[in-house]
Amino acid sequence: MFLEAANFLGGLVGIFGVVLGAASLYASNPTVQLAGLIAATATLILTVGWGAYRSFPPTLKDLASCVGTHLTLKELDGVTPRPLLVGLVGPSNVGKSTLLNHVVQQVPPPRRTDNVSVAIVALQLSPPAYIGIVDGAGQKFAQQFSITSVADALLVLADHTHSDQLPALQAERLKVHEDFSKQLQDHIVDQGARAVAHVHLLLNKMDLWQSDPSRPQLVKWFEDTLVASWKNGNWAKSVTRAHHSNNVPANVTDVAEILRGLAK
Repeated sequence: MFLEAANFLGGLVGIFGVVLGAASLYASNPTVQLAGLIAATATLILTVGWGAYRSFPPTLKDLASCVGTHLTLKELDGVTPRPLLVGLVGPSNVGKSTLLNHVVQQVPPPRRTDNVSVAIVALQLSPPAYIGIVDGAGQKFAQQFSITSVADALLVLADHTHSDQLPALQAERLKVHEDFSKQLQDHIVDQGARAVAHVHLLLNKMDLWQSDPSRPQLVKWFEDTLVASWKNGNWAKSVTRAHHSNNVPANVTDVAEILRGLAK
């Protein structure tokens, strides 16, 4: 606000100085001439001062000091060094925010993700390594696409149902995942985006579906349709997959190990 006000004030003073300066050329009144001189001098000082301020590079925040915080993509531009960015993508209710909260060891928030944000995480490596996990609203595909545009790697989550309680497979939910992946892949092509370094696919909510009679059908769909669609294209340099549950600590640890491997 201060910079905008200073810029606006400089413009007003400049206009005022030009008007009085021109008037002083045709006036013999010393007061008018003095006012024109003052306005011109003030304009010069503001212009030079503003230019000097703009010539200084912005102060960058150290990446290590941002651990545990959530940044916008714009705020991330003010951080150095830039971390490896891992995009967390998938349709709404697939468990992205829950997984993120487990990885960064935070209590789940009372509401779902509404905007694209970058969670800065410190990984237990020697020397320490830092990554940014990029998350956005699952119901807003545009946000998911913007994640793909900036991410170096992707964690793509899928599930068998939108519910957090039902064990049975829902065919319409599988179609949602197929359409989502297709649109995500088309976006990479349409935007001319580079292939990401790695895609890791997670079939989430295993604690619900692993004992259900529909399990063989679900696992076959995951391998033959979803995983195959990513492996058979030029979307990523490498593709891996796993069965997963956000409620199983060992599964969350496995994801953390994937992240460590990407950061090395």
